[in-house]
Amino acid sequence: MAQININETVEFVRDLKRLMSVRKIRHKSDAIRRAVHEAAQQLGRNDQSMDFRELLGIAGKGRVNPNPKFKDRASLWEK
Repeated sequence: MAQININETVEFVRDLKRLMSVRKIRHKSDAIRRAVHEAAQQLGRNDQSMDFRELLGIAGKGRVNPNPKFKDRASLWEK
């Protein structure tokens, strides 16, 4: 299974805890999977063609690590 890293904002944690409490979900990963699945189902009901273009680039809008372990992609492969 692939791994996804998420920068958790205060609002995200608050909403995730609320979802977990309401749905009686014990693990964050299960709550996130369920939320994404339900969002995709809702999109499918509203519009039969799934268009994810509005999500493009969303990962780049998160906070940038002020102290990255690697300065760039090339340094990932250096020893």
